[in-house]
Amino acid sequence: KTNFKAQLERCMKLISSNGNYREITIHGMGSALERTINLALQFQLKTNCQLNTKIASIEVTDHLIPLLDDLEPMNDTRWVSTIH
Repeated sequence: KTNFKAQLERCMKLISSNGNYREITIHGMGSALERTINLALQFQLKTNCQLNTKIASIEVTDHLIPLLDDLEPMNDTRWVSTIH
């Protein structure tokens, strides 16, 4: 897991006057939603940039490989919340 301060500094560097970007996108999904929202809000507070938030749910499939040879592999499909 990347340090929060380092993530925020990276965003600041990308959008600064010396940076090459006029727009950045921050993505998060599942358990990273809270961190992603916090990062975006801290970025907005420090830069006065406008946020454009989109939320969605995506279907993900976990491929489960058993540790025991006599069991069959399984797939588990679930929905995960996302923000960008």
